[in-house]
Amino acid sequence: MKTLISILLFYIFFTEFAFAQNKRESEYFDKTFKKIKEVQLSNEVPIGSIGSLDVFHNKSILITDAVSKKVFLYNMDGKLLKNLNPEQCTPGFKLSPTYSTFNKNGYIYIINDFTLGYIFNSNSSCVGTMHSSFLQAPHICFLNSGEIVAYSNLGDGNYLKLMSTDGKEINRFGNLPESFKNIIERIRGGGLVCDNYDYIYRVDVMSPEIFKYKNNTVIKKISEYPTNFRKIGKDISNPQNPSYLIKQYKE
Repeated sequence: MKTLISILLFYIFFTEFAFAQNKRESEYFDKTFKKIKEVQLSNEVPIGSIGSLDVFHNKSILITDAVSKKVFLYNMDGKLLKNLNPEQCTPGFKLSPTYSTFNKNGYIYIINDFTLGYIFNSNSSCVGTMHSSFLQAPHICFLNSGEIVAYSNLGDGNYLKLMSTDGKEINRFGNLPESFKNIIERIRGGGLVCDNYDYIYRVDVMSPEIFKYKNNTVIKKISEYPTNFRKIGKDISNPQNPSYLIKQYKE
């Protein structure tokens, strides 16, 4: 009986704590962001889990379904316009997208597993694959010139990379940390944004600091640490044993 009462008390405490936490987050969100529009998507195709979502100039919505491994294009009324598929220009290649995004001209870039990437024009027709040297990156954004900036941390380093419109590398830059390489490689974190003035904003995997770039050079660092931030003190090793890796994450 005591055990049951303890469980109930814990459940009530946890529920109230979670409710209070969600309420605080909701209030903060409402103060920071303004709701513009709510779109009800048509039910022509089921969406299992949204892997990525992007919006182009309040005209189109792009959704990558992480379950079905498909990419859907909707208008702002929620009507399904197209199921994007590269089969028309690259027959035989299996589509397994990790995310998709618009560039500033409305072209659609679908980043596939491994090194593949596909480009669709503003009419959502496939125009071809990305350059053969393109490597998948967790984050990309676009400059006004159409060139691509990527934040890469997938085993070949930790850097920012400038690429041509089709993904061919031009140069690397960024002044990124060299420590904690294994954590950075294994955790998909951080973020990258290019604004309308070609300023680039990068957030590391390891900290909430924001680095602002212009012409491949850091011009400002914004440090706003949340109260619950906990600094990581050591890197993980690179073991082959998955159970040992899990143990290190817990530590």
